[in-house]
Amino acid sequence: MAGVGDEHILGTEAPLWSETIRGVDQAEFMIFPRILAHGETGWTAESLRSPSDFAARLASVGPRLAAAGTNFYDGPQIAWSTELAGTDAAASAGSVEPVSVGLLAAPGTKTDGTTVAVDKVDDADSTGGSSLTAPLTATVDFGDGSAPVPARFTTSEPRDSLHAAGVYAVTAAHAYESPGTYRGTITASDGSKARFTVTVS
Repeated sequence: MAGVGDEHILGTEAPLWSETIRGVDQAEFMIFPRILAHGETGWTAESLRSPSDFAARLASVGPRLAAAGTNFYDGPQIAWSTELAGTDAAASAGSVEPVSVGLLAAPGTKTDGTTVAVDKVDDADSTGGSSLTAPLTATVDFGDGSAPVPARFTTSEPRDSLHAAGVYAVTAAHAYESPGTYRGTITASDGSKARFTVTVS
């Protein structure tokens, strides 16, 4: 527009038609990551904008949104990053029980319980995007000298047509023989690792 420069523009505007939206999670699904693209348009000079650079930066935002419990569209346009973190747990000595030892944020994926893989099936929830190049598995070393065991992945919010892949809980069954504090390690097949602490009573 002639005579209107960047100094005259306060920001960008993006309408959202609310009559088809049912609930906050659906609103978030429609808003994110579109709102980040609008922010990029409003805050970055046109001469400095790079779609590939923006896509690379956006990839790391996906796990943060997932960890914050924010719903978003985790489609195939972005190779969403994955993030693995250990979590502290408590267990009782002498009994085999499932121990939740970590969390995995992996937008654009689904799990069968033992692996986490990119959703490549173009069905009602469309395909997902991910930086994973192969199905992800993991083992858990409970830090007591026992052999590592396969991890299981569970989620309370699986990926569907209106929800991104939620954060996966990383669990494994184990029996500690003696009370104490143990430092364990989750090792994923992509090379990532996370430490956790289990207090056994």
